[in-house]
Amino acid sequence: MKHVFYAFALVAFLCAGIASPAAAAKMSFPDGAAVGFSFDLPEGWTTHNDDANKTLVVRTPGETAAVMILTVIDDKQETGSLEDVARAALEVAKAAPYTKEEDTDISGVPGKAFLSTMSSNGVDFNLRMSIFKIGSTFLSATEATQVTMTEEQQQQLATLGLAINGGQ
Repeated sequence: MKHVFYAFALVAFLCAGIASPAAAAKMSFPDGAAVGFSFDLPEGWTTHNDDANKTLVVRTPGETAAVMILTVIDDKQETGSLEDVARAALEVAKAAPYTKEEDTDISGVPGKAFLSTMSSNGVDFNLRMSIFKIGSTFLSATEATQVTMTEEQQQQLATLGLAINGGQ
């Protein structure tokens, strides 16, 4: 699970603010991958790719930004369950263990959503980490919303129209 841990470690950097502005556009992540995410990036939102091109951070504009962290890892050696991956990722991010697990799906691909909390730079966040597995590929979409702004920020993140490609 070492590779999966590394990719999810970016959750710990929610408030880093390292990003570049992007115009409204249809986006895919990772670019050209057989299995990945697609979404509509509203004008004024920002994105930041990690060095290994395994994680993309999407932020709403403003100081009270909501964050969507997309992670795609293809690891044929990974045999852990979605629950194992969630526990490990939250531990690496120094987030609280998940308190609730729910069935979820994106584009008809079934997965599990894990609810947790964490603090970063003195700000408390609610986390909703949705994890999916297609073949040997793990996909994670983690919503990070400020505790005081959760409903409004979740509505903002819903405008992304997030989809999973290659799930059929």
